[in-house]
Amino acid sequence: MADPIVRASAVAELRSWQGSVLSEGVAEFVLRAATVGYPWVSESPDDIGELLIQLLWPNPGAVEVAELERAFVFCAERARRAILRALALRGDDEGVHSVAGLLGLDGPSDLLPVPTNDLLHPLLEAPDVRELVAPLISVAWRRGWAPAAADLLREMARKGRLEPPDAQLITDGLAPLVVSLVDTCDRAASTSDRGPLVRVDRERLAALMPLLAELDSDGATELLRRVLASADPRVAASAIVALARKGELVGEDRVALVAKDPQARALLIDGLTPLGRGFELPESMRSSVAVAEAEAVSWLAGRTQLGSAPDEIEHRGVVPAPPGWGRGLLHVFGFRVRPPHWSSERGWMVLAAGPFDPSAELMPRRAEGFEVCSLYESETGLDLPRHVLAISEAVLAARGEEAA
Repeated sequence: MADPIVRASAVAELRSWQGSVLSEGVAEFVLRAATVGYPWVSESPDDIGELLIQLLWPNPGAVEVAELERAFVFCAERARRAILRALALRGDDEGVHSVAGLLGLDGPSDLLPVPTNDLLHPLLEAPDVRELVAPLISVAWRRGWAPAAADLLREMARKGRLEPPDAQLITDGLAPLVVSLVDTCDRAASTSDRGPLVRVDRERLAALMPLLAELDSDGATELLRRVLASADPRVAASAIVALARKGELVGEDRVALVAKDPQARALLIDGLTPLGRGFELPESMRSSVAVAEAEAVSWLAGRTQLGSAPDEIEHRGVVPAPPGWGRGLLHVFGFRVRPPHWSSERGWMVLAAGPFDPSAELMPRRAEGFEVCSLYESETGLDLPRHVLAISEAVLAARGEEAA
């Protein structure tokens, strides 16, 4: 199956079978076929083993759990993830026991695939789902697993599937991880470290905050207070939102200090506003300029943009949104970064964010058609109206491509 044409034909055939319920004999054959090592074909990146395992999803009980566990050892990563999903789709205690064994300390930890967030959610209704608590605590320490493990534990808490001792077990089990991640982020904040590992650890920590907000234990609140004390404003902002979800109050001075950082401000706005607690932000941080700056810096810091916040950003003015972009006001900013960043030689560049609804009162509100966009062109190349027009044309062209 190394021939691209043959592989493409096989993939198309496998996809045409998706959703069909396999009989018991056929299901066993499909599982054995998934354990075969198939050569990589660059023209067809689909994983054959994964596609084969997916054929079992409509009727995951067609093969024995023990057979799925044996296949797990021989399959490639994507197929192993599909096997975990097949076990979860059983939605029964046998599936719970198997997943607990694979995730637990005695399981094949070196073979665990990077999960998707909803990978194991079908097990939420299984009677013995609490058996997953300890394995999920353990696997949350693994890179790539914190969001999925925390999300499943949070859903268990939200649906009332946990007992009080479980909440304390989760808090005690995750406390060392949380403290370790906070310390890592604090050290990075003190050295202006912008490396990818710091970003990953910050995201791991942020994924644990909604879980701690859901847990009914004093230990969870104390742990959130520890996170609140972080020197990293984005970490502290995630704790403020989590404490707000628990109905806790944070001092005005602390909120004001954290909100000075535009990215942390964006987290606070997005987290507190749906809770009806946006008013806890200082008034100066609820202005349309402050909200637009938070949106702008967060966008620029994204992986597909600058990759980190600009070193300087300044508000250049407000203009009506050009026709086709939307109705409302655009905020225009100039920004720049220092060497050795790839865009540093361009000096001050221009960004537009909006439109914002001019009729919003308490909190600035995004209007229909909201976008943040920059062409990363030097500010000295054009006057401000022409920069905005060029950005608008790029926004409309991108929307046209998405619609097509």
